[in-house]
This record gives sequence, C-alpha cells and structure tokens, in this order.
Amino acid sequence: MIKEITSSTNTTFKDSNKKLAIISSFCNNEEKVEVLYQNLLKLKEIGIDILVLGPNFLPLPSKITELCDYFFYTKENPLLKPPIRSYSHWREYKHPIKQIDQILHLKETHNDYGWAALWQTKKLLQIGLSLDYDVFYHLVYDTNVDEVVKEGILGNETNIVYKLENRYTGDIWDTTLLFFILDRETAAKVEKEISLEEYLSTNGVAEGEVQKWMEKFNLKNSKKTVQDMIFFFENYDFFNHSPYPEFKMYLSKQGIQKNRIVNAGYEAIKGHTDASNLIPLTDNLRIAFYSIKEPTPVFIIINGVKYQVTPLENEFIEFPISSHDINSIEFEFSGKKVNFTENYSSIIENEIYYRADHRKPITNV
Repeated sequence: MIKEITSSTNTTFKDSNKKLAIISSFCNNEEKVEVLYQNLLKLKEIGIDILVLGPNFLPLPSKITELCDYFFYTKENPLLKPPIRSYSHWREYKHPIKQIDQILHLKETHNDYGWAALWQTKKLLQIGLSLDYDVFYHLVYDTNVDEVVKEGILGNETNIVYKLENRYTGDIWDTTLLFFILDRETAAKVEKEISLEEYLSTNGVAEGEVQKWMEKFNLKNSKKTVQDMIFFFENYDFFNHSPYPEFKMYLSKQGIQKNRIVNAGYEAIKGHTDASNLIPLTDNLRIAFYSIKEPTPVFIIINGVKYQVTPLENEFIEFPISSHDINSIEFEFSGKKVNFTENYSSIIENEIYYRADHRKPITNV
C-alpha cells in the first residue's frame, strides 16, 4: 500500500525536459536525512523534478518533503529472512592451545535487504510511469550527486547503467542501483521484470538483477562510476558484541533450523564429506572470546542466573540454556554492568564451533 503525502499542484505539467529523478530512501538516522537533504538541494539546482519514496515508519522532516515535487510513504519494507534468503559473514581464529589442531569458526547471518531495495525501485517506476515524464533518473538517497551524476541528468543519453566504485576498496562493480537512466518505454519493461520470483531464481544480489536488465533490454554500461555516501557497516565489527575494550566476545543464536549439521573436518574445504566430521550445532548459547588483554573473570547473567567465566584467547564457552529461551542477558565486568537483552533479540542467526585446522585462519569481511 502506498500513500501519497505531498505532490505537485500541477501533476500533469511536463517540464521542458520531461525528466524526473526517482529516489528510494531508508533514512533511519539524522546523518542519512541530512545526506538526502543535501542531494535534493543539488538536484533542485539542476532544475529536475523529484519523486521520493520512503517507509512510513521513518517519517521525514518537512525540509525534505518541501523539496519534492512528489513524495510518497509506503507501509511495506519487504526484508527477506532465513530460510527464504539471507547473507552471511564469517571469521576464524586459531585455537588457544597450539597442540590442539582446531580453528574457532564464527558465522553471522543477516536478513536480505536486496529485495526491499528492488521493491522500492519497482514502486518508483510504477508511480513515475503514472505521471507525464519521458525520462527517469533512478537514485538512492545516499548517491553522491557529483559531477558525473549531474552530467548524466543534464545530458540526453538514456537506457544506461553506471558503474559503482567502492570508496573504501576502490573495487569497481559493473552495475548498481545508485544511478541509472531509463526512457519511458524501457522503464515500463524493467518495472514488469522486477519480481520476487525473479529475484529468488538466482543466488545473486540486487546489482545482479540490474545486470539482467542490461542484457535483456540492451542497456548500455557507462564507463563512468558513481559512489554512495553512507556505508551502513562502517567501523562496525560484525563479530564483537563486547561493551568492554579489554576483550571481544561473540554470542551464538541458533536459527530456524535447529540442530543443523555442519562439516567441521578437513574434507570440508575439498567438498568431501566424512561422517565422522559431521557435527550438529547445539541450540545452547555459546560465547566466543578473543583479543583478551588479560584473563579476567567475567560475569554473565542469563534469565537471572549468574555465571562466572575466565575465558582463554579464542575459546568459546557453552551455557546450559537454549539460545531460543533467553529472556534476559547481562554482562558484568570490572564493576560495569551492561544489559544486552535488546541487542540479543535482534540477532538473526550466529554460529560458533571448532573445525579442523586444515589451513590458516581466514575471514571474508
């Protein structure tokens, strides 16, 4: 369901260029709101009409809506959760005892945000096509509206997808949702192409769907690159739940599939399966500790029961309670007590186990 909040007083009016910037948004903090605001100011300087779409549970201030020619709220934010679709990161550490041939394996699973982004793109195209415009310029709220973007909007080239430059690594992706240009006819084709079934038909990401559009509708791939202005996980350690600088720790949480079997053997890397190395992951809470400056007692209070542990480096400790039955969890260290209950409830699925040491510790983040 989409609710129109504000719109131009003359919705049938065509500007001289018949151009419309369509912008997806998810501004859940002040930094993101300000980035969107500054982008709207830049677009207004260019003289292009603007359509912004955002979720209704993140109301935007009037300084945003007043810069829009069309502004819509929607109640939908269709995140995909396990087992439908998710994505994961992992990290590994050597066992603290050299004689033990094991590696500590940590894995974190997140909801999939790709479909939510594509869904907003689909709705933006639907709304844009209901208005009297010929060319649509798709942006995300944090697209860096630099000279490349301005030149694209002021130019006459259509049906082109810009490349993405990762501003942290310098890596170049051929496709992105950050900026692409479609004429009316192609926009209608792309809108029909976007569906959950199509997205789930591959194990790719939202950018992979853009690649499909390029191939199916013969879209050009610009040699120029664009960048985003906000990286959600900047300075965020996926594998550290510790509120204390003296050590890092990571908590497990079993997912929907209980007692999942994992291959913890040497053969896992070779794609082989040895029944002796297949182990079920317990539902019980596990906490892994690493980067310990000095072994010191830590108190963990779970559902009112207090446990004292003195962890070793790269060791995990298992507690006699299912991760699904944790109603409250607190940490206490050096006189500082921290309630972690709300943070723990937001965890989707985390895994902790030892596997055979067949290679050096690795990480994919």
